[in-house]
Amino acid sequence: MRIEKKLLILANCLYCLLVLLSLLDLFQWLEIKGDKLQGFIRGGAILPIVPLTVSNLLVFRKSNWKYLGLLPQILVICCICFVISQIGFYGYLFSSGTYHTQRVLYKNVDSDSRTIEFQLKDIGALGYDERVVEVTYFTPWFMLIKEIDPDKMPGKEWIKVDKDVNELDLKY
Repeated sequence: MRIEKKLLILANCLYCLLVLLSLLDLFQWLEIKGDKLQGFIRGGAILPIVPLTVSNLLVFRKSNWKYLGLLPQILVICCICFVISQIGFYGYLFSSGTYHTQRVLYKNVDSDSRTIEFQLKDIGALGYDERVVEVTYFTPWFMLIKEIDPDKMPGKEWIKVDKDVNELDLKY
């Protein structure tokens, strides 16, 4: 196999990873904490569609992999159409910001990477969106969230912290 095909297969795999991370973040299954990292991942999932499609067509034109090379781009276009049909264009446009932790309400006794946090998200002229979530940090940039009822008291495995983020020394 020529070096061009190997590099293009690697580029397609990286592209699929960016698309996967973007979709996981969009549907809030896995959250990306930083605005710049989220912008890089979402931009990396949308911007290379045309150049990668043209490259796939040129490199794999005489191969049995001709249509397999177009699979990532077709998948992204279908996903973008599905997302826009479900949440609307403005919902997709305003979903690009990340939630920022304002206060850490509770900390888990067993794990330092699990907290219950109050978070805000700036949604432009529409104001702020707020939520109370249970957060499990994998790294400082990636986390799993689960929305919880702010009026309901958590179990015995939680201790009350109720401090601003600037006052805490959190270890993720």
